[in-house]
Amino acid sequence: MLSCLLSTMHEDVNEVSKKPFVEQKDSDGRPDAIVADEFWDGFCQREKSIFVDLFHGQYKSRMYCMKCGYVSNTYDPFNMLSVPIPQQAA
Repeated sequence: MLSCLLSTMHEDVNEVSKKPFVEQKDSDGRPDAIVADEFWDGFCQREKSIFVDLFHGQYKSRMYCMKCGYVSNTYDPFNMLSVPIPQQAA
């Protein structure tokens, strides 16, 4: 419910009306900080509001090829985190 409300409010105040196509480059062994900044800049070219500033972040995903050993890092935006609620031991 909260996610739907925040998403709707973000769309209402989003400063970007024409969303450009943003091609994300592969990490190619570059430092994480540089790649993360590129992904975030690409996201902000399409989404810009106070809700992005306050409630959005990035997940880092790492893909590893078992055959050739190639590693690729990508960064995906999120606005909600699901965390488990620990249960008390009986």
